[in-house]
Amino acid sequence: MAARRGPGPVAVLALLALLGPGWPLRGARAALNLQELSELKYGLEILAEPVLAGQHHAEDVVTVASRFKQRYECRLPPAATKDWWTYEFCYGRHIQQYHLEESEIKGDVLVLGYYQSAFDWDDETAKASKQHQLRRYHSQSYVNGSRCDLTGRAREAEVRFLCEEGAGDYIARVDEPQSCSYVLTVHTTRICHHPFLRPAPGLAPQPIRCQPALSPAQYVQYVRAQVCE
Repeated sequence: MAARRGPGPVAVLALLALLGPGWPLRGARAALNLQELSELKYGLEILAEPVLAGQHHAEDVVTVASRFKQRYECRLPPAATKDWWTYEFCYGRHIQQYHLEESEIKGDVLVLGYYQSAFDWDDETAKASKQHQLRRYHSQSYVNGSRCDLTGRAREAEVRFLCEEGAGDYIARVDEPQSCSYVLTVHTTRICHHPFLRPAPGLAPQPIRCQPALSPAQYVQYVRAQVCE
């Protein structure tokens, strides 16, 4: 299983549905995940405080316009993804990281870890921790990867499997909470039969916060109005 690190959680279509038809999308760096959006994982909040248009160039910021041609800058939920690395996850064997250019590997192939063990749901000590039950994921440990220049130790990774019904197996995100220590989140239908791993009902949607994006002239007028008040 290989996955490019994409631009983050995709909620652009949700914005389209809420802001109305006929608006242009400028500067968005997202691909549409219809399965994700159909589950209503995102909530939209329009903030009153405007911003000066074009000042934010982060990957998690997209610019949209309503049917009334009011532009907004919207910040997508945080995601630890970038578009440079490709990750290859071979179940029960290894995890690799490399860079692709025109479908060819460029540079070194880094091993993030070799399979060591999996969480044992029948182990009484493991059951007592409740961590996996509360967070609703199954995990595997991968160790003895390529040497890390920053720490001098071997790279290691934890793979967390989350239930996503009606979808295939794919790497949803890759985090690096500590140098050369990784967490891969894999969405799969294969664990949905387990009673502890089914998604909790009524999960709060991920917030998408939008602010009116004003031209320089409009922003000056806004500031002057605030001073007068």
